[in-house]
Amino acid sequence: MRQDFEKLFGRLPEIEPPTELLGRIYSRIDREERHRVWKRRIIPGAVGIIASMAAVVSSALAGVREISGQGSQTVFSLVFTDTDMVVRYGLDFLSTVAESLPVADILGVLTASFVALLSGAALADGIASVRDRHAQNSSLI
Repeated sequence: MRQDFEKLFGRLPEIEPPTELLGRIYSRIDREERHRVWKRRIIPGAVGIIASMAAVVSSALAGVREISGQGSQTVFSLVFTDTDMVVRYGLDFLSTVAESLPVADILGVLTASFVALLSGAALADGIASVRDRHAQNSSLI
């Protein structure tokens, strides 16, 4: 029985894969990795930057509106008009200024800026990954 199979397979020509198969496999793997990087890093990073910049602008505008609407300008103008009183009652003046600051809006701006930085780092990492992968694949071909 074994000799029959050896005779049968001995007559068959060797089957070789097409010459372009390896290149097609590499290009498919590269395309899938680029798609994964776009889906997991670049698109969320870009969306995060856009959303956080919109949050920075809206928080900053709300803070400016709150500062200008509370009469804070009169407190700040006191520094230039009556400097002696500001120096004499410095701690009271600083506590009044601190109370008039829009803390929630300042925290919103800082938080949105931090998210923008993280999103930018993810975006830069994704772009560098795609560029490095492309350079690596072009050196293989």
